[in-house]
Amino acid sequence: MPLAWEAEALEYVRAMNVYLAKHANCALVLTQDPTLRDTLISELNDPKHPLVRSNFQVGPEEDEMDLLNMWDTALLDEPQTFRDHFLQLQYAVSGSMVYNKLFILPAVQKYGPEFHIFYPKSSTASFESSMKTILPTPPQINSTAPTTATPPSAEIPNIDTDTAAALLSTPDTLFGLYFYHRDELMPAYWHVVAISTKQTPSGRYKFFEADFEGEVIEVRAEDMSTLLLASCVVP
Repeated sequence: MPLAWEAEALEYVRAMNVYLAKHANCALVLTQDPTLRDTLISELNDPKHPLVRSNFQVGPEEDEMDLLNMWDTALLDEPQTFRDHFLQLQYAVSGSMVYNKLFILPAVQKYGPEFHIFYPKSSTASFESSMKTILPTPPQINSTAPTTATPPSAEIPNIDTDTAAALLSTPDTLFGLYFYHRDELMPAYWHVVAISTKQTPSGRYKFFEADFEGEVIEVRAEDMSTLLLASCVVP
């Protein structure tokens, strides 16, 4: 018998999946031309684009619900150009983080551990289903893109403590996001490909499988925050 909050949780899953799928689709397009993508970073500080937020952060004086509604409206438009995809990625990531704060975190606090287990599993399944339709045929915008990846612009700041905490509070929001690890010994693009809970001799722990440019590394939950703080989100 479904629990009283399951319908509410599935509505959150559907809403969040819109942001995650849009981000994944736009991110695929942006990988086609890293140089142009980095050039467009200047859009982050352009006053002509009031819906874009540097490092996806909303100012303390801003109305988050109003911004969320505007992002949702902007995401209804089908992106046509490389620049459209760049801007929509910004809207999708910012929207997912604000949606998480306004709806998911309060629901976790209200409904407790069962919701906290049910929501990530359902969200992951929904996102993976969407990715099956997105990954095989990414849109082609620029066929003359460089074949080698370049580090993202230094103008993109590293993830701050509040952003890292928000991402880890509902880990499924990490799916579809791409990061760059700014480290002298192991600089690399990376993204989360799986999340699991394992039993060890000292207890049960959550692990993240992070793909570092083809090499999958297992990261314990307590180390993921450190990794995020040493990384930036790749637009």
